[in-house]
Order: sequence, then C-alpha cells, then structure tokens
Amino acid sequence: MDKVTLELKQKRFEVIEALLKENNPDTANKLVSMIDEYLVSAFAIKVPNKFQEKIAIIGLDGYGRKDQCIHSDVEIIFIFEEPIPNEAENIIDSIIAPLWDAGFSPRYSSIYKGTLLDFSQIEFEQVISFLYSRFICGFINIFLSCKEPFKNFIKLKSDKIINWIFNKNKERHERFGDATYLLEPNIKESQGCFRDYHSILSIAKIKFNLNEPRDLEYYGYLSHEEFNTLSNAILFLFVVRNHLHNIAGRKLDQLHFDHQLKIASILGFEEEFGQKPVERFLGLLHSNMEYIKHYYLIISDKVLKHETEFSSKDLKINVEGLKIYKNELNFSSLESVLNNPYLLLRIFLESAIYQIPLSHEAKRIVKEFSYLINKENRDSQESVFIFQQILEIIAPKYNVLNEMLNTGILVRIIPEFETLVNRIQYNDYHIYPVDKHSLRTLRIIKLFGTQYDVSGQELCSNLYKELNNKAELFWAGLLHDIGKGASKSDHSTCGATIAANILERKGYDREYINTVTFLIKKHLFLAISATRRDINDEETAVFCGREIKDIKFLKMLYLLTVADSIATGQKAWNSWTASLMKGLFFKTLNMLEHGELSSENSVIVIENKKKEVLSLISDVDEKKKIEKLLNVVTDRYILYTDLEDIIEHINLFFWIMPNNFVFLIKTCEDINLRTVTVCAKDKAGLLSQIAGAFTLNSINILDVQVNTWKNGIALDVFTVTAPLDILYENEKWDKVKQDLSLIIKGEINIYEEIFNNILIKKVGFPITEMKPRKVVIDTKISSFYDIIEVHINDIPGLLFTITNTLHKCALDVKIAKIATNVDQVVDIFYVTNEYGEKFSSNEELDSIKASIEIELNYLENYLKSI
Repeated sequence: MDKVTLELKQKRFEVIEALLKENNPDTANKLVSMIDEYLVSAFAIKVPNKFQEKIAIIGLDGYGRKDQCIHSDVEIIFIFEEPIPNEAENIIDSIIAPLWDAGFSPRYSSIYKGTLLDFSQIEFEQVISFLYSRFICGFINIFLSCKEPFKNFIKLKSDKIINWIFNKNKERHERFGDATYLLEPNIKESQGCFRDYHSILSIAKIKFNLNEPRDLEYYGYLSHEEFNTLSNAILFLFVVRNHLHNIAGRKLDQLHFDHQLKIASILGFEEEFGQKPVERFLGLLHSNMEYIKHYYLIISDKVLKHETEFSSKDLKINVEGLKIYKNELNFSSLESVLNNPYLLLRIFLESAIYQIPLSHEAKRIVKEFSYLINKENRDSQESVFIFQQILEIIAPKYNVLNEMLNTGILVRIIPEFETLVNRIQYNDYHIYPVDKHSLRTLRIIKLFGTQYDVSGQELCSNLYKELNNKAELFWAGLLHDIGKGASKSDHSTCGATIAANILERKGYDREYINTVTFLIKKHLFLAISATRRDINDEETAVFCGREIKDIKFLKMLYLLTVADSIATGQKAWNSWTASLMKGLFFKTLNMLEHGELSSENSVIVIENKKKEVLSLISDVDEKKKIEKLLNVVTDRYILYTDLEDIIEHINLFFWIMPNNFVFLIKTCEDINLRTVTVCAKDKAGLLSQIAGAFTLNSINILDVQVNTWKNGIALDVFTVTAPLDILYENEKWDKVKQDLSLIIKGEINIYEEIFNNILIKKVGFPITEMKPRKVVIDTKISSFYDIIEVHINDIPGLLFTITNTLHKCALDVKIAKIATNVDQVVDIFYVTNEYGEKFSSNEELDSIKASIEIELNYLENYLKSI
C-alpha cells in the first residue's frame, strides 16, 4: 500500500471516529471534503497533461449532495469531452484503486459527453442521479456545457419524471413497508426514511426549481418550524445510519433487533418511565420517521391531483367555517377556527362522512392551533358528541383517527393517549407501535362483517351484528392498551382505571363505563385461557364462565380479543390460535347458557359415543375387539375426541402390534401446521423422547394431548409446525420416525445428541435481553391435575429439557401446550405424580420447581458458552 493510500486510510479513520463521536453534519462534510481533496490531487498527478482539459470528474447522488455516510457508495462519473480514449481505463483505475484500498466504496463510470447529451437514451434513474451532480475537478467547461441542456431536458420532461418518482416510491413503499409501522425498518428504503427525503429534494428541484433544502422554507413550501423539524429528523436518521454502518462494518440499512440494542446504548438512552433504553430510542426514531413521511406527503399533495370517489362539484358541506376545494377539506379562514375551536374536531367528522382528506394547509392549521382544544372544552358536550360520531363512523378506505393522531388532535381530546404515541415494545410479537396498534384494533372491530373483514370468521360477523351498542366496544378497542404508558406490569388493570377516568370525565354513565372497563381489564383473558389451558377440560369453560358471567360480555370480549390478536401480529393470531379461541368461546357460551355440566351428562355423552363407534362396525368379532378396547381408554379421551379421530386411533392401535410405535401425519386447516399422532407402547419418559426426536429435526411443537390407556398404550396427539422444506417433507418425517425408533431402542442417547450435536450448531443464537424466567405451579384451576407454567425466552432444546426434567421428577404429563407471551414462550404442562394424583405438599412443589430451574439454568449457560 503506497504512502498516499495509507494517508487516505488514516485520515478516513480519523474523520469517521470524529463523526461517530460528535454526531455532527459538519463532520460528515469532512468525509466528503477529504474525498474531494484526494480526487483533485490524484487528477493532477495521474491524468496526463494531454487529457487534463478533456476530462471532468463529477460527484453524484449522496456524494454529490454531500450527505455521505461512512459506508455509502461514493458515486463518481468521468465525463470525456471527446470519445473515450483507450488510455481511459488505466487512468481511471489508477485514481479509483486507492479509494478501494482506503476503505471507501466507489461506484464509478465513464461517458462521452456526446452520449450523455443524447437524452433520448437516458433513463429517469440516471436523471435523478444527475440532479445532484457536483463538479469535483478536471475541466469545468465540460460540466457546464452539460448542465444547461440537462436543465432544459428536465423542464421539458418534468411531469413525466415526477410521475416516475411517485410510481417508483409507491413500489418501494409496498416492498419495504411503512417505517412508522415496522420494528425492523430499512432506514434508507422504507416509507418515512431517506429515500422519501431525497424524493422531496428531487421534486423541489424539478417542479419548483429549488436548489438547496433551505429553499423549501424560503419559498414557503414548509414553515420555519416544519423545515427545522424535518432537518432534525434527517439528522437523527443520518446519525443512526452511520452507527449502523459502523457496527456492521459495511453498508447496511436494515435496522435489526440486535443493532437496535447497540445503537441505543451508544447514543446514551437510559431506562425511563418503564421503557427500556432501546424502546426509548425506537420511539424517537419512529417519531422522526413519522415527520419525514408526513413532509413527503405534504410535497406530494402540492404536486399530485387527488383522486376521490366524488368530484368537488358534487359535494356540498353545510358546516360554517369549512369548505371543499379540489376534493380536499379546508377551513374557510383562520378567523373561523379562532372563533369556533370545535371546527378542529368537526373537520375530521366531515372527512369521515365524505371520505375525503384534509388539505395540507388544513393539517398545518390543526397542528398549529390544536392548543385551542384544551382542558376547558375537550370534555364538553359538543366535543364528546363530535368525537363519538367519529368513533362510530365506519370508513373502510380512509382512517380519520390516524390523521387525528398524526396532527396531535387525538392527544388533545384524550391526553392520556400521549404515553402511547410512538411507544415501542421491543419484541417480535407486537409488530406495531402501541398507538398504531390501538387504532388498528379499533379499525378491525369496525370492519367486522364488511367486505374488508380480515378475521375470516363468520362468527365475528354474526356476533358484531348482534350488538345493540357497538360504541362501548369501540371505546374498549381504542383504549385497551392505554395502561401500557403507565404500568410496567399489569397494563390491563391499570388501563381499566385510566379508561374509567377518561369516560367519567366525558360524562358517560356508570353502566357504560363498567362495560368498557371490564373489556379492557379482561382483554387478554380469553387469549391466555385458550392458549395456556386445556380447552377440552370442562373446568376451563367453568373457570372462564365464572370470570365473565354475562353472555353479552363474552361476545364483546371475543370480538375485542380477535381484533387485538390480529392487530398484534402472526404470533398472536394464526389459524391455530383462532381455532383455540373459537373453541373456548363456544364451550364458555354453552356453560353460560346451560349452566355447569354435570358428571351425569358426561356419562351419557360417553356412552352414546361408544355406541356410535360400534354401530359403524359390521363384523361381529371385530366389534367385540373394539368394544373391549373402548373399555380400556379413558372417559376423558372418549368425551373430548371426535368420532372420526377415535376410529382412526383404533386402527393405529391394531397396527402397533408388531411395532414399537406408529405415526399418523395429517395436514391441518392451516397448511403450515401438522397433526402428528403417535401410538406407542407406553414407557417412562416417552413424551420426552418424542419431543427429542422432533427437536433433532427442527420440528416445533405447539400442543400435545397425552392419552394413556389402561392397556399400556400411549396415544399422543401433537400439533406441530410443518418442516421448513415442504418439497422434502416425506423424507423429513421418515427421518423423525427413524430417530424416534433408535431413541426408543436406546441406540441414540437423546440428551447427549441434543446438547453435543444439535445445540452446538446454534452458535450465535441471541441470548441478549434475556427476561427473567418464571416457573409457576397452579394447583387450583383443575381438580385432577396440577398445572406447571414455565415462562422463558424461546431457546433451542427447551421442550425436551423440560419434559426430560419432569420425567426425572416422576411426573406424568397429560397435556402440554406451548403459548407465546410477548417475547417469551410459556410451556404449560398438566401433570400428576406417578400414582395419578395431584401434589400433596408444598415441599413437593418446591422440589419440582427447583429441579426445573436447575436444568433451565444449565441450558441457558450452555447456549451462551458455545
């Protein structure tokens, strides 16, 4: 490496170190300046005299704009006055090579000026790149002679270029998503990030003939406050992007979870108001991305013509102080707002009624004058009346509450909502910030039974139509997470108290308030009960019925639960959780309608089911064998197993005779799930062995129903995720069967295999942000079983470790369920001791908990060490 390259590398290192330390845009200019200085020097030394007046070196894109991040591409073009000579390649390589060697990422090209000026060949992507062209060195007349024709071309094609920009942005937004709704955004490409800002600048140059970002303020396209807000937002993203590049050691724009933790620490965020440092960092990041998105839409509004279902000529608005112009709502004048502050609310009501947007100017006025909605009038009769109407209007295509949130007026009406704004929950369970999630939950509720219903359940449509007063449910949907801004633990109970204060302040009666607060307090109850309890157990339905008490409350709570789960994400709502919740709903509804089931009713159901099975058998000898078999299966099995499944399981039993076990694999309604029924000769630790075989083959278990018959046969029904490679699914299941056979025969030591060969492959498994695990044993909810809950981060080998520990403790697992609790999993086990009885003493409980803790501690430490 020559002296020039070494000096360039050292200088780059020093500038980047200062840039990361100071977070100052002026330091970023130093990075650009040092590249400029190098190119000027290299040009003078390495370009022969005969070419010095025939070449111009031009900076493009980020390098041209002087907003270079530390690992961004350095965009350079060499423009030749004459057709490119043969010597050009060697000249350019000699200039570019030291940049590579010094750690930069130059992207360069060369072009003959005549080709460049043939605009019939130029693509719009190149046009945008040239918008930010900046002369670096060489013969400036070459650059100047290109600039004027380029400006004329831009002027001639401005509309087409701008439409191209908007279309490209639309495609990009669809591909990379809206950053304000994403927990791992691409901070360059997602909506609300750098590309949107660059589009603002490009449109300003093309449409408004502006040269500098500051011209947006100077010429009145943005107010002084708006421009400063936008500039600060871009500066923050610039700082984040530089640290992201530095941590990754390369150009990287996807802000992954592990990078978020590091950047939050580097930027000095601390825990405050119950939020982790990383959550506070992400909250500020989302707030800034919201600003960028907002100002991109402002510029879009000024350029694009809005298309709505109505022409402005067709619309008449009879609200004094409001007007419709070019299919947008606006205020007649500032004086009308000052004289009647309720117009700040009323404009949103009219927007919802007519399904037309507020103009940019109207949004600006709402933001600047939102202080007029204050403590004295936010809870007045007129204010409550207008907001209640907004809450109740179903607007599938235009979500007015989102605009109320973005303009700040929603927080003026409900100040408590401010604690939710851009509040991030750092996990991959919730895919939206809390404020967006709350509005999304409400929107899903309001669209039940319409063509926009995303639940996919006719049940939701029917229950929704039955409700006489839907507004109570709307309030519950809006405020169900209001406690998350005030409580670190039980946000449901805290939220119910906050909601009661809000509604009482707004003049609602006690019965109305009690309904809303009940729904908020219990909004997690059905989901938790369905995913963590045995819904086939009569006692689960009894327990839920006693908690809910009222059929109306059950129906409303089910709708809120479904909407909340869908708005949370796929880990909370999928076909599996949907079927569990639907099943629990009907069982609880039946209990509330007919009272608690009696053992006498159960006996009748069991006997009738046995008769149905036998009625399907015509052969006398076969019927006798099956009748004998039905007398050794448990009553619980007969009671809660479908008739078709019973027949199928009987066939499995007869197939098992020459084998250790038989497998039956079926595809569920959700194509990503499978039901695996294992019929085997029962033995101690069988469940743990089966779980181990699944673990060896990366099959995730969601639910297990364990049935042990009196004849020594175990029939275990697993609900599992499908193998990753569906094309080779049969081969994968063959491998699972083979492994299980070897495990049962003792030819595979499953414990050693998992710890020594499987987990060792999980090097780099993220054990950061480990939440404190918790082992809970419930001895009350079931009369026959004790329920062990293990709350822990989802780590490899977990289910095998727990079931193996329970086996060592001589516990018999009857039911196992795997649920998700935000960023942890909850493994639930219904167990008895070896005599089929519940625990008899606290000493037993403590001993079992201690054993589980020891094994889990070993597993976590082992994973951290590899």
